[in-house]
Amino acid sequence: MSANYLVCRLARVAMLLCSLFPGFSNAANPLHGWFEATDEAAVRPPEEVFIASVEQVTQETISIRWHIEPGHYLYRNAFRFALQPPAVSLGEPAYSEEATVVTDPHFGVSEIFRDSVRVTLPLIGEPSGFGATLRIDYQGCIENRLCYPPTSTELFVTFPAGIS
Repeated sequence: MSANYLVCRLARVAMLLCSLFPGFSNAANPLHGWFEATDEAAVRPPEEVFIASVEQVTQETISIRWHIEPGHYLYRNAFRFALQPPAVSLGEPAYSEEATVVTDPHFGVSEIFRDSVRVTLPLIGEPSGFGATLRIDYQGCIENRLCYPPTSTELFVTFPAGIS
């Protein structure tokens, strides 16, 4: 008997128990939620629940505002920023809000943002050209439900006339 066969049989027994004994599938049960269908209609794409926009561009910084839908959060450590073409280098991001430290069921102790956050990226050097595309990698979750895979968005950044 293979290990796959045994796992499949155990899963079938667990599903049978859940269907025969409704009380067996309560929240105290360690198998609770394993065999329930996800309401995919209620899961919106990440670009609809995590909305980034360019807030301000100066000679020294680019500021990005994130709107985070209620019931969702973004991981602080998942942010990555890059300009294409690399008109200038980007310094370490500064965040307008302190991240909330949580014990996440998927990633352990994590820092997250809820509601909104402004990210300010220092510009190192003189931008060359009129503008560039800012690529932002990020990851977030629906509270107590599921985590989106890492994803990215791109925003066009126009540099002020005095610095191009």
